[in-house]
This record gives sequence, structure tokens and C-alpha cells, in this order.
Amino acid sequence: MPAYNREDFIGRALDSVVGQLHQADEIIVVDDGSTDRTVEIARAYGSRVRVIEAAHAGAGVARNLGVASARSDFVAFLDSDDFWEPEHLARLSDAITATDGRASIYFSDCRIEDGHGGGTFWSNAKFSTDGAWEFREHDKEWLFAPVQPIVITAAAFQRSAYLAAGGSDSELSRRGDTHLIFKIGLDGPLCAVPGVASTWTAEASNSLTRQLMPEHPTYLHSTVYLYADLLQRFALTREQQKILRRRLAAAHYGLVRRADDGRAFPRIVHFGKAIRLDPGGLRIRVGRMLRRRIALRPS
Repeated sequence: MPAYNREDFIGRALDSVVGQLHQADEIIVVDDGSTDRTVEIARAYGSRVRVIEAAHAGAGVARNLGVASARSDFVAFLDSDDFWEPEHLARLSDAITATDGRASIYFSDCRIEDGHGGGTFWSNAKFSTDGAWEFREHDKEWLFAPVQPIVITAAAFQRSAYLAAGGSDSELSRRGDTHLIFKIGLDGPLCAVPGVASTWTAEASNSLTRQLMPEHPTYLHSTVYLYADLLQRFALTREQQKILRRRLAAAHYGLVRRADDGRAFPRIVHFGKAIRLDPGGLRIRVGRMLRRRIALRPS
């Protein structure tokens, strides 16, 4: 559990962990340089919780420190302002046992509070699976779905797969979870485990999700880094490349509209990259723009 200035929420998060029907072998909180009572509250759980204090460097770096210190074969993450359902680790443990621990990622559903739009990740992704679990050895369709159903706070990762993938990328202030899931998921099997595992809350004012929305330049630059890295790093199928190139082009188009410094040259560069990545996308965007203008024209 990475934590930064979460004195108002970390107690609830830790209560949801220590209250699991299947107890975790170890609970690690990595404090990311908090200046409030976060460490004090975590240490109040005594020997049940191991606290690692570090300089402020972001959630990804904190997760990497926690995984490096962990002794278990599988690691599960929880953000310090969210919480788990009591059955979460029990369901994942049953699936891990039933599949001999062969999947690199075991994942369940995550409830979304109304402040983030409501529903669940699986319902928003129109994703479902039958039975107690569904194992996919080579099929990566879940990773490339229009809305990916895998969320880090509702999943367990093979520790060895996490380390082999290089862990969370410290270069990414946003989109780090998606990048990590792709890196690990493309190199190993996946297993879906039905049931709501966690709740993504909308309460913390210092949440990067609230501060850096999808239209923010930082989010768009992170998206460019994410998909460019995956395209370079992995031997993808032609269809997989096509999907990621379109997403990368969309991020470049976003930066054309919202470039940080307002200068013309960076916008031209992003526009040129978008066209090269997805030539057909320009026609679609121009068509949408023209249809909107026609719809807005007074009769």
C-alpha cells in the first residue's frame, strides 16, 4: 500500500486488509514522504503491518519498494484512500490454487464511487465471465479491450513477473497502472475472478486521478509514453499494433489541442505524428468536426 498524506483514509484501508477472510501473509505500507499522521496511524497496527518510510517520489516508486521488500509469491495492491471487500483475497487465493498459480495477473471487479462516474470497471467495460474463474493462457483480448477491465487495486500479480517487467515506471506520473498491467499481462497468462474486490473512492483531494484528468497535458504526455513504449517493447500482432497506434495518435491529437506552452511548433509536431500513426483518423476527426458545425448552424 503506497501512502502519501492519507491520515483521513489509511485507517479504513488497513481495516479492510486486516479484516480479510483470507489473511494476507504480510501487509506492507510504503509511506511516500507524508507530512501528516499517516505513518503514526499505520504503525498503530503493530506487528500486523510493516511500515517502510521513503522520500516522496510517487506511488509507482513506493509500490516498487514494497514489492522489493515482500517475501510472498504474489502481491496485491491497495491505494490508501480505497478499500477491499472482505472476500477479495479469498477469491483470488482460490483461483491461484485452482490454476497452480500459472497466471501473471489474477483480477476481479472494482466498484466506482459516484464521484468518479459510478458503476464498476467490469460493467463499464461490458465484461463478464462465468464460473469461479476464467484462465487465458495466450489470449490477450482483455488487455486490448476498448475499456480494459483490469484495475490494479482489484488484482494480484506474480511477484517474479512484476520484477521481470521492471515494476512500475517512475517516468509516469499518470497511466502507470495501465502501463504495468500491459507489461505484465503481455508476457504471461491472465485469470479473471468474478466478484467485486475493491471500491475506488472519490474522497481524497490529493488524488492524481482528480488533479490530472484525461484532457490534462500531463495525462496526454503520459499516454504518449505508455503506448510508444509498448509498441517498441513488444512483438505485437498487426491488430494489436493497430489498436495501440490509434490510441497513441489520439493522444497526439489531444496535445495538438492542449499543448503546454501554446507555441505553434510543438502542435505541428504532434499533428504530424498523429497523421503518420493513423492516417484514417484525420478523415474521421474532420468529418466529426464538420457534422458538429452543421448541427450548430442556425436554420
